[in-house]
Amino acid sequence: GVWTNWAKGSSEGRTLTLTTQNGTILIAALALFVSVAASQSWGMLSFFVHQLRATRKPQYGMHFQQQATLRNHGSPLVTVWQLSKISWAWRSQSVGSFKNSIGLVILGTVYLMMFGAASVFSSRVATTSDEILVRSPNCGICGMQLMVFQMTDFNVHQRVNADLSKSYVRDCLSGYQSSPECNIFKKREIPYLSRNNATCPFSAEMCLGAPNTSLRLDSTLLDSNHDLGINSEKKDRVQYRKVTTCSPVTTSGYTKNGSSVLNGRGYNYTAAYYGTNSMMNSTREQYGGLPNATYVHNDYKDLELYYDIHPSMGFTPIPEMNAPNSTVELVFVSFNGYNIAPSDDLWLSAHEERSISVFDPGYAPRNVTVYGMDNSVNVLGCTEQHQFCNPNRPMDSDSRCTPLLDWGTLGLDFDAYTSAILDTPHQNTIPYFHAPLLASDYTSGFMSSPLPSNQWELEATNWFSTGMNIIQRYVAETATGAPGKYAQYTTNAAANDTELQWFCANYIMRDSAYQSFSILALSLIAGFGGLAILASLWLETIIGWIQTKLNRGSFHKMCWKLDSALQLQRMAYEEAGMGNWVRCADDIPLTEKGDEISLPAEWDEWHP
Repeated sequence: GVWTNWAKGSSEGRTLTLTTQNGTILIAALALFVSVAASQSWGMLSFFVHQLRATRKPQYGMHFQQQATLRNHGSPLVTVWQLSKISWAWRSQSVGSFKNSIGLVILGTVYLMMFGAASVFSSRVATTSDEILVRSPNCGICGMQLMVFQMTDFNVHQRVNADLSKSYVRDCLSGYQSSPECNIFKKREIPYLSRNNATCPFSAEMCLGAPNTSLRLDSTLLDSNHDLGINSEKKDRVQYRKVTTCSPVTTSGYTKNGSSVLNGRGYNYTAAYYGTNSMMNSTREQYGGLPNATYVHNDYKDLELYYDIHPSMGFTPIPEMNAPNSTVELVFVSFNGYNIAPSDDLWLSAHEERSISVFDPGYAPRNVTVYGMDNSVNVLGCTEQHQFCNPNRPMDSDSRCTPLLDWGTLGLDFDAYTSAILDTPHQNTIPYFHAPLLASDYTSGFMSSPLPSNQWELEATNWFSTGMNIIQRYVAETATGAPGKYAQYTTNAAANDTELQWFCANYIMRDSAYQSFSILALSLIAGFGGLAILASLWLETIIGWIQTKLNRGSFHKMCWKLDSALQLQRMAYEEAGMGNWVRCADDIPLTEKGDEISLPAEWDEWHP
């Protein structure tokens, strides 16, 4: 259908969206129309060149053949080819055939190339992209006002979305970008700035490594239309920004190792103390019975031969970890396997030498040196801040942008729908990954290949990039509705909500099953092409009428008329005494009524 892409304005943004099949038909029709317009335009150009070349001065026969070729023009290609053959045929007659033909040949060739390109690229000019305006009866914000068991469904759905976004980042931003999955959002990749010389987001003594080596990831201001696909006029747009700063955090003095018993079975544990965790009552027996612990890692379950990762959720940070106006996130990691080489990564450091026996097929048993993790638990700390801006307010206005704040504070001060769609639970990545660490790709069995020395930066960057894609995915899903069985939670959610209805009718996605065309471009092509066709049909009549009225150019008018194929035929037949011709001054001469022409039974083969 027809809609307006407000990113391009009210005029240029008028868009026609068709299925790929119908779009292909339109493109073919457009190319044919441009070809017809080009052919007719060539007729007008041939007319003007013919008129300029018409003269009473004596000329070689080649001149009149060229005039007849221009008068009886076909396509530019046919005309250029005929003019080239005339030049070649006259080359031995000492009439300067090349010099007198090259201008006409170049003119026709340039015209042919220009309009040949126009025929090819006219469809590209008119075709804007595969962007489409989405409308769905299931439009709504999933996760709002759900019952307890429904939340289980929702959490499963979040996990699926997190894994989809992780795959999207891996495959579409650095891998096989030709996949259809890579072309569903208006902007394939949300841009962000990365620098690894940021100051520690916590108290300086908490960050590992040299000073000013923290990682800062900044999405910069994202436009709701250009970046997120919300199709709105400038007055209705909003800008969003997310900033994350991460650093490996010291465990010295903040972890405690010990042992305990649960259900008659002994186990070892490592407890981390960075603030009381309200989501995990650490005083309970299954959490170690350790008051005020943020996280407790234990070996109660079977030996884990992979990276075990847990994000802190709902904890109150200690003063050293407190970051004003920020959400503080801690990620705890442990690995019970071994590295085949030391790891100098600050978060996944492994230098504890161990000797193990290996049994390679065909060889005697031997001992090899491997490297265990330096700590049973390692910690990566991140702060997260968000910002909204109103781009319609003056640049120097204090009300243009909010400060960078934690979501809990910022979400209360902003539009309910924007806050709900971009809410941080929707951006969470780590809790929902099946395999949240890139480092897991280096493991096989209980062994790990060597890790890059900046593995923690790669992990944090991957989480941030995945989180930005999750934002794109949830904005899109709000408009389309959740897929499959999850659609039941949003069906008709916008029925009595005018603001949500507006959003549901104004979201842009990309879909290769459709093609969108610029109505402005189509109108210009149709207008100028149609004008060229109409002008070519009436040009001779109008110029002839002007020549008659002004009593000027009658000779040129006569030359144009007599060089037509039908007039040349009439004159040839009259000279041969074939037929009695009437209305000889008209465009189409006739023979007298009942007059029949018989062609000669014999003729001279070398001089017909």
